[in-house]
Amino acid sequence: MEINLIPALNAPNLKIKLEGLLINCKSFIGCTAFWSINIDFFSFKAFGRALLKPNSFFCADIQLPTNIDKILEYYKYGATEIYLHQYRQAPNEYSQNTNLLHSKILVFELSDTEVEIWIGSHNLTNYAISGLNLEASLSIKCTKSDKIYQDICTYLKYVRDNFCFKFDPNNVDIYKQLQTRDATKDTEGIELKNVVTLIGKNMQDLQKEQIIQLLSLNHREFAKFKELYSEIYLHTYDIALDKEYLYKCSIEQAGRVGKDKLEIDFINPIRFAYIGTGTLALLKEETKLTKEIIDISCYFVKISIAYQIPNFEIYLKPSDDSFSFWQSEKINPYTHRLRTSENKNNYTIQKATFDRVISKKKVDINTEWFNFKTNLEEFYRELENLISMGTELMIHKQSLAKNYLGEEKMQFSDILKKIKDQLNLPNYLKSQVARIIIELDKPK
Repeated sequence: MEINLIPALNAPNLKIKLEGLLINCKSFIGCTAFWSINIDFFSFKAFGRALLKPNSFFCADIQLPTNIDKILEYYKYGATEIYLHQYRQAPNEYSQNTNLLHSKILVFELSDTEVEIWIGSHNLTNYAISGLNLEASLSIKCTKSDKIYQDICTYLKYVRDNFCFKFDPNNVDIYKQLQTRDATKDTEGIELKNVVTLIGKNMQDLQKEQIIQLLSLNHREFAKFKELYSEIYLHTYDIALDKEYLYKCSIEQAGRVGKDKLEIDFINPIRFAYIGTGTLALLKEETKLTKEIIDISCYFVKISIAYQIPNFEIYLKPSDDSFSFWQSEKINPYTHRLRTSENKNNYTIQKATFDRVISKKKVDINTEWFNFKTNLEEFYRELENLISMGTELMIHKQSLAKNYLGEEKMQFSDILKKIKDQLNLPNYLKSQVARIIIELDKPK
């Protein structure tokens, strides 16, 4: 048996040495905490080639900085014996470290009798292998009859069989969610955060319009539109046809409106909607924007409509907001290892349960919207009345509020809320953008 400390102080880069072992070994097994190297990190895809050899397998912790997309590259290359660690210590305000698999062990079968084992601090990361980190491991050259080899093989197989699940390319998105401390995700759909919901008429062919304009009546509403050319989804309901449509769009232009700010000259009629009114936005028919309309606006957003998305459904989020793919696990392999009652009480272990199905309630919006669309249209008529008063709305808000509603010291947003309350519009309208939109894989 020969034991050496690696790497040498004057030669910290282990990439070529490790590459040679991976290419020439007969089989390869191991585990590490972090895996972030891609398929081409080693020449000749050496790590991927090693995982293709008989009886080879590898385990890695699922937590960051492990890179799920990089592991997927190996799977597509044919290396299917890849396993991810499915347990973590439950995070709390005192402990941010959720990693439990921290072993770094590589075992190379060099011949029918000879093996080389690396055990130490090196992860499968560029910084570790290339010598940018201060790392230290032991290289043990021995035979298959040596106890250390037999013990390590037993350990690695035990970790694989009891603490890990096999990598499944169909669950890549879920694995990425598991990497975050507060990971929650619906297993059947995608939560689209940048969604704008508009109602109106002639909504079925909006891609022919190409461009629509949003005018924000408050500052908070503008936050999700700041990044130009970013993707956004436009969810629409046609109040004449009682049908919903979903469009993929991009933000072409956005900015502030007003003196000494970005000035806009709207010459041609355009379809636009007021956002930030505290209720659903109504997409108006083509209208030429007037000075009064521009003056009342805080921001403008120009949206380019790319295409319509067919075959989608909308669901409410599950009522249990506490659901997580990480579930507390009272009986797990770690409790068997930690025999003392002190250890058992101090460490709450969680297990990945990504195969659990969440029940959701499908939203029948058409019927609900049909019932209140008259009130909603009345709300926007009242809004137009306010805007038609022109600059008085900006300069004399208090007197306007007194004249219009009989109350003093009312801000414009308060006036809008007062109208909304009088019309008794449903409260759930405020959470439209939080709904989950799902594209269904079915023919048109």
